[in-house]
Amino acid sequence: MSGLPIAIRPLADSTLLVDIGREPVIAAARSAAVTRLAQRLIDRRLPGVSDVIPGYSTILIEFELADADIGELEEAIAAEAARIEDAASLPLRRVTIPVLYGGEQGPDLVEVAERTGLDEAGVIALHSGPEYFVACMGFSPGWAYLLGLPEQLALPRRATPRVRVPAGSLAIAGGQTGIYPMPTPGGWWLLGQTPARLFDLRREPPFTLKPGDAVRFQPIDPDRFEALRAEAEAGELVALIEEIGGAHGG
Repeated sequence: MSGLPIAIRPLADSTLLVDIGREPVIAAARSAAVTRLAQRLIDRRLPGVSDVIPGYSTILIEFELADADIGELEEAIAAEAARIEDAASLPLRRVTIPVLYGGEQGPDLVEVAERTGLDEAGVIALHSGPEYFVACMGFSPGWAYLLGLPEQLALPRRATPRVRVPAGSLAIAGGQTGIYPMPTPGGWWLLGQTPARLFDLRREPPFTLKPGDAVRFQPIDPDRFEALRAEAEAGELVALIEEIGGAHGG
C-alpha cells in the first residue's frame, strides 16, 4: 500500500506514539511528513483526542480513555497516513524575519567566523541565504527548531552556556538555527537579534512560527532594527507572513 510508513505504539493508558517515515530522525523531509499527518489528525477532530503533539519524527497522541476507542483511533491514524506520500511538500506559509547581525546583538559572530574560516560578511551571507523549515516547537513558548543550516556553519554548542540570552537572539548549534523568544539560559552561538517577537500574548495566535513553516532571515541595519523594535513593542507583528498555497496532504 502506498502512503506514509508509520508505526504506532502505546506509551501509557491514554497516549499513543506514532513513528513516521524512513529518513534520518532530524531531516526536513521527515519533519514535513510529521507536520502533514499531525495537521490531518487535528483537522479530523477524532473523538476523545485531547492533544496532537508533533516532534522531529513522531507524533504524540493524548486522549481520554472514557471517550476514545483505541482501535478506531489507530485505524484513523493509519488511514490518514495512507493518504500522504513519503516525500516533502510545499509549506503552507513563508515567514521572513528581519535580523541585525553582529555587534552587541550578535556577540558570537566574530568567533563563528574564525571557527568556520569565513569573514563576518560571509557568515551573514551564508546564514541568511537558505530557506529554513520549522521542524517542531519546544524548549520555551515560541521556540522553533529550524532545519536547513548550511553544513559549514554546523558548530557544536558552546562549551559554556550563557546564564541569560536576550529575547530575539538568533542562534546556531549543531545543524540547526533558532530564535530565543524570551530571556532564558542557552548554549547556542549568537549571530544576531531580531526585533520581532516570536511569542506575544497580545496577538492571536501568540506564536509567530508553527511547524511546517518556511523561514527566511532578512539582514537589516541598526536604524531599521530600532524602528522595527518600536513597532514590535507596540504589538505589531514585524515579521512578514505569506500564505504560499502549499499542502500538507499527499
